[in-house]
Amino acid sequence: MALIDDKEAHIKFLTVIISSSLLAQHVEEFHQFGLIDPERQQEPLWDLTWRGLNVMVNLERLFFGTSKGGPSVTILRGCTFQLKTLRWEDYHDAEQLLEFISSQPRLRVLIFAWEGPELNTSGICPRLQVLHGDQRTIDAFLPGRSITSLKWSPRLKELRRDAPMYTPPQEFHHLRYFSYGGYFGRPLLSVVTPHLPALEVLELIGLYCVEVCSNSRCYCASHK
Repeated sequence: MALIDDKEAHIKFLTVIISSSLLAQHVEEFHQFGLIDPERQQEPLWDLTWRGLNVMVNLERLFFGTSKGGPSVTILRGCTFQLKTLRWEDYHDAEQLLEFISSQPRLRVLIFAWEGPELNTSGICPRLQVLHGDQRTIDAFLPGRSITSLKWSPRLKELRRDAPMYTPPQEFHHLRYFSYGGYFGRPLLSVVTPHLPALEVLELIGLYCVEVCSNSRCYCASHK
């Protein structure tokens, strides 16, 4: 269930769900962004969200982010659901979140960006098909998987003039949909076009001029 970003609405919904395991079993999708602060876990909504997630045993799609983007994986402690889609917007949770993701073999869509050391994700998320994130996310989750849809939203540090030239992994050859760019812009398209032989749809974010995909079968959509 997707709720508006209203604390009172979330409190009412979660209170009902916690009081009725029958209703909780029918919740397949839950969104919550910017409503709780991981540094103030004593607040009622934090506890309600944690308890609510624990009773949503059939949840398949979770979209979550706190008000300050701080570590918050503890809110998933004890959850038994098996997700197909996870969007996680707290950027300092990489290592802790990886442990949770390792318990989600049915995961097909991952939307995730993070700051920290390189992650070793070998052997997890074997069914992953759609990935959204920055360069570190791509390097961690694209290799060794048959992902066909990728949204690359570069972080500011990826766009520095002194940043080394990026060489996409060979799994770029499997991509059929590729979205390139984000709030901070994007590297040159020429960096990736030689690595996209199977591409069907190319979405360019942050364009102010026309760029042409080298693949004649590719449909190109651009956004300013």
